[in-house]
Amino acid sequence: MLATALSLFGTVGQFYLVDKLEDAVAARAEEMRSIETRTETLRTAQSAYFNAQVQGNMLFALNPADRSVNKGIVGDLYGLALYDRAFPFRSILGELAIAGAIDFKTVNDRYNALREAAMSDFAYASFMAVGEFERHILDQAMTLHGALQDRYWKAADEKTKAEAEAARRRAALLAVTGVATCLFLLANLMGVKG
Repeated sequence: MLATALSLFGTVGQFYLVDKLEDAVAARAEEMRSIETRTETLRTAQSAYFNAQVQGNMLFALNPADRSVNKGIVGDLYGLALYDRAFPFRSILGELAIAGAIDFKTVNDRYNALREAAMSDFAYASFMAVGEFERHILDQAMTLHGALQDRYWKAADEKTKAEAEAARRRAALLAVTGVATCLFLLANLMGVKG
């Protein structure tokens, strides 16, 4: 009877003692993949934004408000640069919205208004207002990026601990099953002698 009980425990124990840990391992692995995707989105968007921002700053320095011969092109290029940097910037806004740090519509509407003002008058004040707004959002994105990276390493640690515990429990169940097998063998040998 002891051998049967140990054998059942070794078999059924997998469901109660190991499967939940394996589910936790799978959940942490999925969380880590999600974090990797989100941090890559932030990294790519920030890189694209900074490239477009440098171009926009350079074009603004060429004085897009000067409509003398051939200078109107600078204004058009400056406007395009503001549009170009809006695409990656909105990806950053999206990640912040997913994290619950901002309300996307409210912030995006404010951003659109600032960009429109900067494109309509080419004034230094409106140019700086867009940059200041973007800098504030980028600070939030950097904070989010750091928080995601911290969570990634905590999830990795939780996954490693759950894997180690699952392996330890599997080994214990294997030992219990081995003892049960030995008891069955001993009982069979005693039955044959008797």
